[in-house]
Amino acid sequence: MSDNRSRHDRLAVRLSLIISRLMTGESLSLKTLSDEFGVTERTLQRDFHQRL
Repeated sequence: MSDNRSRHDRLAVRLSLIISRLMTGESLSLKTLSDEFGVTERTLQRDFHQRL
């Protein structure tokens, strides 16, 4: 249960930071974000398509 909560917490933080940066007008790339968050570009694409 703790691992599942931790995974969801990381996802929530990741999406929150991305949305905040987009709202300031910042241009973002999947490569930069994947490096920054330590996830694959595919994970980010899945986040965007399934959760936003």
